[in-house]
Amino acid sequence: MLIRCRVAPPVLVNMSPDVVVRNEGDDVDMFCEATATPPATLAWLKDGRKLASSGHVTVAGNHVVLHGVARSDAGVYSCTFKNGAGSALHLIKLVVQGTLRPPRSTELTTHLSCLSCAVFTYRSCRNLHLRLCRL
Repeated sequence: MLIRCRVAPPVLVNMSPDVVVRNEGDDVDMFCEATATPPATLAWLKDGRKLASSGHVTVAGNHVVLHGVARSDAGVYSCTFKNGAGSALHLIKLVVQGTLRPPRSTELTTHLSCLSCAVFTYRSCRNLHLRLCRL
């Protein structure tokens, strides 16, 4: 009698786009789906660290849902499927666009008025400090 065991590594079949862009305060649903024999285990990571449900983040099987995203939620999310035959990985970059905020301070002097503000740029992930003065 011959017994055959079918073993297949995970193959990604449905997933979120590689880049997801949302505005601050929006909800986002990221997902990954794979087929494998035997069934694969799934692990979600954010920036290389294990992701678990907490606060506004819900990890539920093939989905990670973030309610009311903040700039701190931006990063690279990964879903990794593993079984005895291999693994499959998908990376999702979440970009969170901010909203404009009023300047922090206005300095007034006798003849010189200055307006200072900080602007966070998402393309370079840096703060720009602007100072405009007028006589």
